[in-house]
Amino acid sequence: MILPVAVAALVVVSLSPALAQEASRSTYQEIATVIYEPERTIASVTLQTTSPLEIRLPGDLLRRLAADPRVVSVVATNADPCVPGADGRSCVLVNVARDPSDNDIGSVQDTTRRVGDEYIAEINAALGTGAEYHSSFLHTRGTVQDVSSAVYVEDPEHSRDAYARLAGLLAPEIRSSGGFYDAALKIAEEGGEASLSVAPSAQGALIQLRSSVERGAGGERIDPLGMLGVGVLERSSYFAGGFYPLSSIVQVLAQGSGQVHGAREVPSRIVDGEAVPVDLEAPGWIFNAADGSVSARYVFGTDASASAGDLAFSIGDPGQDIGGYAVLAGILAAAAGAAAFYMRGYRSQ
Repeated sequence: MILPVAVAALVVVSLSPALAQEASRSTYQEIATVIYEPERTIASVTLQTTSPLEIRLPGDLLRRLAADPRVVSVVATNADPCVPGADGRSCVLVNVARDPSDNDIGSVQDTTRRVGDEYIAEINAALGTGAEYHSSFLHTRGTVQDVSSAVYVEDPEHSRDAYARLAGLLAPEIRSSGGFYDAALKIAEEGGEASLSVAPSAQGALIQLRSSVERGAGGERIDPLGMLGVGVLERSSYFAGGFYPLSSIVQVLAQGSGQVHGAREVPSRIVDGEAVPVDLEAPGWIFNAADGSVSARYVFGTDASASAGDLAFSIGDPGQDIGGYAVLAGILAAAAGAAAFYMRGYRSQ
């Protein structure tokens, strides 16, 4: 059963009364993300929710994490390496906000391990892992430079097996409903990375289950479904009981010079600095303008699926490689950004 958020439904005001559907919100979202870089393309599928009934984690653990201001997030991943020095291992990372009173690297590392050790036994029990302490890693660049990670490792695991284990936390009705979950399974079979992340907050943890694969450079033609390895991307039948237009999203992130060509675009408006659809029933791309880059989201409207032709378009040459751990952080941030897009999209109505 779909879990509604506080305001369960809104009416799409841009349509005539005869055509308008009641647009509902859900706590569950499915997001496909394709990141184009000069030498490679990263394709991923993220299933995310703010409900522990949809990705089933112990309520006591989530409450403890939410009540602890030191904990930024928890990430379990088979990424190799998850951080420098953890080569050939699968990892659980407890990401910790740095304590201003820690004045040297040693004290930061000690605090980081102490926080991680408070939770790792419960995390292992919840995720079916057996990770043991390896190191404390201090992030020194980008948006995570005020965060350090308590790194726990175990034997390496193929993404197929890691994803199957983590996907066991999904509610059975989600696993049996197809959609982006089927695409995620196909990606996991190929190899690559599987991960589960928890970002706790007082409003409820954002839980994300992800599989991703690295492919060759994509060039000027943007073909998201080709990179995802599917000919048609279907929405989950979990949403079949209502109209959930922003619960399934395809995202493209790329650097490129020149204009976009051949895209199936839909009218949009700006809400809180973000382009969101005017008509929630119309399928197509929404682009956020930025010099030298492309950030786009495809919404399905009333469609239950999208084909390669629906999603393909062209841009200028892709730009800079964002590198290593930043890719994992970037994909998770992009999926989290989809949640914000989701709320702005409803406010625009």
